Amino acid sequence: MAKVELKNLNNVIKAIEKVFNNTKKNRRLLREMVDIAVTRIKQQTRAGNELTVEDGKPGRKYKQPPLSEKYKKFRKAVKARGGVTQRTGKRVDPKHFRPGVSNLTFTGQLMDSIKGTINVQAGKITVFPSGKRDDGLTNKQVTEDLAERGREYLGMDEKGAQRINKVVLKELRRNIRKFNK
Repeated sequence: MAKVELKNLNNVIKAIEKVFNNTKKNRRLLREMVDIAVTRIKQQTRAGNELTVEDGKPGRKYKQPPLSEKYKKFRKAVKARGGVTQRTGKRVDPKHFRPGVSNLTFTGQLMDSIKGTINVQAGKITVFPSGKRDDGLTNKQVTEDLAERGREYLGMDEKGAQRINKVVLKELRRNIRKFNK
């Protein structure tokens, strides 16, 4: 049997690593990944779903735990009054909630606060609740309180992960084609 020796294998491996690292640190790609994740979390949470992460991997989509009957009645009454709460007189945008479905917070402030950051050097994105609420709490505190009560929302399901993978693979293929020219 004849031996075949590849002398430029190290060069090929270095080229692959270079394309991969350039793709991983692409600011536009990371920003697109953040946008996909934030949009997915907001859409699914507003639909009453919870996106999970299981063992650090994208998990399944679950329904949020049901609201109590008393709270459903309260939300229906507010919706009937055009979004004005009786106790405080504050106006809540009725499009932010459906009386019978948990979308975590009554006012929608939590969903509106979700932001994402990118770390180009590490090739990493982070999605989190930001800012303070009208009641003085931070959205991070509200998120922690909700998690203790079994209502989690910061996660990614398989469908969301597939969307991100598709975008990354498209960019990787584009960079490989550019590298060969």
